[in-house]
Amino acid sequence: MGPTRTGTDAGDSDLPIQVGQWLASFDGTMVEVEANGQCAFLAMYASTVNHSAAKLKTTKAVVREATSLKDSIYALMMFNLRKDVALGLVDPIAEYAKLYPDHPAYTSTEASTAALYGHYNQARTRSTGVKTLMSNVIPTKPTDLQITPIPRLVMSSRLPTILLGIISMPAGRSICCQFFLVLRHDQSYFYGVSHGELFLKWRAEGDETFAKDLPDSYMWKEDINSLTNTERSVDLTTINQLADITEVNKLLIKRLEMRARLDFVHARQGLAILNADPLPSDLKEVLHIEEQHIHEAYGMDTYAASSQEDQSRGHQGSSLPQRYAKATSGDIIVNTYFCILRQSNSVPKEEVDGPLEDLIALSNQEAFIKWRDLFKEELSLPTMKRRKVTSADIQEWLLAHLEALWHFFAFIPFPEYEAKTRWTHDHLLQWGLIETYVEQAAALNRLANDDSIDDLTREFCTKWHTECTNQAIKQSQRRQAANDPDKWGQLAQRIPSRYCRAQPTDISTEAWHILHILPHVVCDWAATPMGRAPLGARSTWYEEFSSVRQLCHGVVEFQDWSAANLAPTGHT
Repeated sequence: MGPTRTGTDAGDSDLPIQVGQWLASFDGTMVEVEANGQCAFLAMYASTVNHSAAKLKTTKAVVREATSLKDSIYALMMFNLRKDVALGLVDPIAEYAKLYPDHPAYTSTEASTAALYGHYNQARTRSTGVKTLMSNVIPTKPTDLQITPIPRLVMSSRLPTILLGIISMPAGRSICCQFFLVLRHDQSYFYGVSHGELFLKWRAEGDETFAKDLPDSYMWKEDINSLTNTERSVDLTTINQLADITEVNKLLIKRLEMRARLDFVHARQGLAILNADPLPSDLKEVLHIEEQHIHEAYGMDTYAASSQEDQSRGHQGSSLPQRYAKATSGDIIVNTYFCILRQSNSVPKEEVDGPLEDLIALSNQEAFIKWRDLFKEELSLPTMKRRKVTSADIQEWLLAHLEALWHFFAFIPFPEYEAKTRWTHDHLLQWGLIETYVEQAAALNRLANDDSIDDLTREFCTKWHTECTNQAIKQSQRRQAANDPDKWGQLAQRIPSRYCRAQPTDISTEAWHILHILPHVVCDWAATPMGRAPLGARSTWYEEFSSVRQLCHGVVEFQDWSAANLAPTGHT
């Protein structure tokens, strides 16, 4: 085989090189991390801290710090998403389809952007110590991470890919490196990379403060940033900093910190100069505004797009309770629950699903009893029997007390199953009729009090709102007044239609009413783009999100609630 040597001749350029051999030129060794579906972030953490051991132990401290790193990365992805889509760097339709291949496909760029943003938001704070479906979290190319552009060195189509945090090697010079990641395609698995002492040396170059704090045992510490009088006094603006020559590189390495040198590396390669500013200190507010723009892009009005903070409260501002713990969880129950919700109530149940369905029913019943006992006084619940009482016994009362109805469905662990098995179709439609009225009246009230709207339109809305809330007329008349299609048509000529709440002609009345109860019946609705803009027009939800259309028609035509599991919640 002959001795190992460094390829220098032109004829050596196509010779294969092992990843370990290549990393060795940077004193690099791969670091194994836990294969829990979040190895990309654990590997990145191992690289950024220069983990010295061959394997990273997933301790509480490691999980906490890796999760914090992940949080920052996703925050940056969320901050950039709208711009990345506009520039064509991210195809949200394709990205969402890749993450959720079993969900209905999107045709709208704007709606899929909102769904992808929701996925990022859910993934952002998920602990790196939690096992997750690998296909839904592991990036397989640099653009999946959507952080600062990561150069990629592909050793071969059959060999690992090296993701380089910050690196450039023109003619073997001007190395500016922060971290490496190694992706094994055959394993769909990331490794971190440790560089030992060399990592510290890279950091210390040009950074006297960092170098000063290093132990004196490093032999190179004393001389790494030593400068001659000429080198110390030279004005860097007077030299050609883009010249890739030894004299210039030597000076830049000693005078500039790694982050500053990165800009020159990019400039020499014709790459964009990266923004060195940290994430905004008011990140929560910044992301709130970004999400508002995303919602507005697919048709939400300003009120709805900025109503994210209202998602944990009832329409009148009352606090909703924490949901009662589910008796069981995991992939098995998710799949079986989907089948149970899909099955028609008019056909015999599948025997194989029986035990789990019994457990689900029992969980809801236990939750109902607990809800009754905990909130009897707070909600002024009616007197009920101590035993053999179910939610069916107070459904008429709940329909007359909407806040209590919202409260109950927010508490039980399996609300979709409750709606499917305990509530008649007529009761669900009655509930939807009430919700439709509440939404339409609230929209008129908002418009009537909006100073940015012209006086004539505000007066129109004020008179209309007074009419549909007039307690002197029958309830049915108030609802009919709020749903008046002619007046909604007149209003749509005065203001943008996205502010209106008319029933579209292409949605049946039954589907329209079912649409209005979804925020309360779908368990994870608050995590969807619709739930993160809870004041949004239901018609926009219906038009933009195919899972919403599928769910409405499934319930109306087949008593099928299974599409609730396909809502874009961002959960994996």
